[in-house]
Amino acid sequence: MSTYTHSDFELVATAIGTALESVANLESQFEAAAFWFRLDKRQPTRTPPSKQREATRRIGRLVELVEGSAAAAEFDRRAQKAATEVAQVGKLTVRSGNTGDDAVNDWIAVMLGIYRALTGKEPATSVGAPLRSNEGEATGPLIRFLQAAGKPLNIEFSEDAWRSRVRTILKGASEQN
Repeated sequence: MSTYTHSDFELVATAIGTALESVANLESQFEAAAFWFRLDKRQPTRTPPSKQREATRRIGRLVELVEGSAAAAEFDRRAQKAATEVAQVGKLTVRSGNTGDDAVNDWIAVMLGIYRALTGKEPATSVGAPLRSNEGEATGPLIRFLQAAGKPLNIEFSEDAWRSRVRTILKGASEQN
């Protein structure tokens, strides 16, 4: 089935001022062009570039949102891991319990060395013996020494508080050795 007729070739020849025979000799090329034209017309309509840009922008924004969500999840995961690690490091570096005032504890530790040098004895606290009026109360020369040495610095504690601090300091020293 031919697309172009004899009258179509006459119109083409007249339009360009050439002989009908020259146009008719190219009939196969005219038919081939018509065939490809019909095939091109059957293909789906192409989306204009302006519309493609809109769809591309929306897809790009969707990708940004998904990547942002993934980044937030990664931040959350890393924050959880960091919190766990900080807690573990804290257990390794922070003393447990309430150890009191570091300045006072350091002063007491130095005073224990001075007490050793003065008395030639290891620092120890005493507790009143049974059947005495001071049963269960912290006493002894070390407590009296610390009370007297601390007075000029306004370091004042009850006998039991002195005993507790000394025991904590001595316990910490023995754990380090």
